[in-house]
Amino acid sequence: MLGPGDMLYLPPHVAHYGVAEDACMTYSIGFRAPTTEELAQGFLMHLQDTLALEGRYADPDLRLQAHPGEIGRAMLAQIEGMIARIKWSKRDIAEFAGRYLSEPKPNVFFDAPDVPLGRAAFYKQANKVGVALNPKSRLLFAGGRFFINGEAFTPATEAMPSLQQLADRRRLAPPIPAALRERFYEWYEAGWLEIDTE
Repeated sequence: MLGPGDMLYLPPHVAHYGVAEDACMTYSIGFRAPTTEELAQGFLMHLQDTLALEGRYADPDLRLQAHPGEIGRAMLAQIEGMIARIKWSKRDIAEFAGRYLSEPKPNVFFDAPDVPLGRAAFYKQANKVGVALNPKSRLLFAGGRFFINGEAFTPATEAMPSLQQLADRRRLAPPIPAALRERFYEWYEAGWLEIDTE
């Protein structure tokens, strides 16, 4: 039995069926992890966008075949060798994971401020109260690479601790590092970042 404000956590793979005992409002919030197939498909799409293999299929030693419609062993072996050149590294996996996990869902949209502050006013206010990520924004990092809402970037070394704090706590207290002012203003204009109100 849950009272007002109570929360019940159910671990993965536990079925549940709730019944209201009296007039009330209940909410069920679920978190869905990607399937192996979804991750694999996403990674293959990432490779498609980033992979560059040189060369072109050629068969100068092609011999007349007994069956014109047959795909010959030599052709299959050559194609296999060409495809076997596809390689990836841990860095490729990290780049994919950062972009994939921070990418907003298709139904998520960001609204720019109705009346955005100018750059100077934004810098002044941010240095006074700090900044916070929009609740819909996802900021992640792997090593020195950062990912926000599906985009990747490598910041200046001195900016990394502040970005890590913003990723971990979703807000950054002042002062705002000079190396991040312009980037933060762009995020603010896009609706990804807000002036902290706490």
